[in-house]
Amino acid sequence: CTSTQSRIDNLSIGPGFAEVFYYSRADMLGILEECYSLLKWPAPSFRSLEDFVRDFDMREKPAATALDSLWRLLKTYRDNATALEREIFAPKLRSKRIELGAVADSVTYSQGESRSENLGIARVEIHCRFPSDDVGRLSVVDTPGMNAASEDRDKIILEKVLDETADFVLFVGIPAERGISQKEREMFDNCRKCA
Repeated sequence: CTSTQSRIDNLSIGPGFAEVFYYSRADMLGILEECYSLLKWPAPSFRSLEDFVRDFDMREKPAATALDSLWRLLKTYRDNATALEREIFAPKLRSKRIELGAVADSVTYSQGESRSENLGIARVEIHCRFPSDDVGRLSVVDTPGMNAASEDRDKIILEKVLDETADFVLFVGIPAERGISQKEREMFDNCRKCA
């Protein structure tokens, strides 16, 4: 599964490389607050990841099945909060350069697996030579998957991606047997508005 947004740029000369950019502590708390809002929980008052863990542990799992994956995402942040604090936020890790061969470990994860480093990555910029010489300054942005556009958090992902200068957006999906759902229609309408 894709865990974070990846921008792939055509590098005309030189060896390829990638740069991993990490969330700041404030960025992460903002993401957690957005999740609370989507779950319709009261506005949180936490100022640290430790506050978030205490607050989350007092919450009950939402009854609505549609909110399951959002709740699981928050639980993953809760379970990795100590590692995030120790490995990324305490040392104030902002970015690091990695070899192209290490990109997959930074931008993907296996189903059911969670790694604190993946959760702390805001985006990855990949610079490599494209197979064709005539593509010029083409860039490709690969986003995390959107679970068949079934939840509100997908709208947030779209708004952030489409807020950038995009000339072309391609959606690859597995259609439901009954065709395009109402939620998917709403997502495409939102894309038109964002773009």
